[in-house]
Amino acid sequence: MKKSIHAIFAMAALLSSLSGMLTITACSDGLDNLLVQLKEAIRNYDLDKAKVLSEKACDKNSDFGCYVYAGLLAKGNDYHNALKMLEKSCDLNHKGGCAEAGLYYYYGAYGTTPDTLKAMEYYKRGCDIDGNDPNADVDYKQNIAIGCYRVGSQSRFGKENPIDEKNANKYYEKACKLGIEFACKIIDPTKTEEDADYLVILQSEAIRNNNFEKAKEYAEKACEKNNDLGCFTIGELLTREQENSKAIPFLEKGCNLNNNGACVELGVMYLKGKGSVPDTSKAIKLLEKSCNLKVNQGCFLLGGLYKLGNGVPANKEKAKEYFTKACHLGLREACRMK
Repeated sequence: MKKSIHAIFAMAALLSSLSGMLTITACSDGLDNLLVQLKEAIRNYDLDKAKVLSEKACDKNSDFGCYVYAGLLAKGNDYHNALKMLEKSCDLNHKGGCAEAGLYYYYGAYGTTPDTLKAMEYYKRGCDIDGNDPNADVDYKQNIAIGCYRVGSQSRFGKENPIDEKNANKYYEKACKLGIEFACKIIDPTKTEEDADYLVILQSEAIRNNNFEKAKEYAEKACEKNNDLGCFTIGELLTREQENSKAIPFLEKGCNLNNNGACVELGVMYLKGKGSVPDTSKAIKLLEKSCNLKVNQGCFLLGGLYKLGNGVPANKEKAKEYFTKACHLGLREACRMK
């Protein structure tokens, strides 16, 4: 995510692509000549001149001029006016301007108030504009692709909108063609909700849109089909809702299916008595399994139990063994304990 936001204002990439993206249409009042000069300034990396020329071109309602001006304003940290210029470029049918305005609102970037519905409006407009920019750089194309994907995702899974699967698939298809592999998986005609792996894809989409009720529905179906990630997900979502006793059977099934996250989550629950009476013996078995499945937190917790003699005889050597394993699995805190 951060990479996408950063890409909006990566001027080196922007300037390298802008010279190739310039398309001059029939213009009046010298706009065609102005755009030629702007292109030359960009090639020479003369940003001061480019800023003056792009502002003038934008004043003459050049979508390209407004888009360039927005990038230069952002380079000077004037994000408020940069967004205004992106919005104007979008109003003038610049796909990139629409997509980047959508990014601003989606993330609440640089002081912008986050507004998912407004983001979707700009994403949709950018995705709906016909035509391609064959020389556009990777970041520019990716922003448009992400916009199409998010419109599809919001149409199918967003809580703010009624479900519109037909409309969703239209935008997923565009995103797929623009290189968003996950969008391709969602509209794969060979997949149905009888397929556990497909249900996991759908649950991920629902979670991404904060539609947790729909996510639980897909996750439970996946778990019924013995998908370990589905079992872990429904268990995790239930624990977030403080439905710990309901979560335990799903986490147990997930752990039995060798989902390492389910094992450590369940071990911690038995250790703390969440959803059941505390059971250190069960907790240790589950944490041992999670550690064997390479969960650093499981190894670390075991190290602590053996160090303190909590539920097991105190054993400094065993404690060190588990702390060392947690350290090797990337938990820095464990490295200090061994």
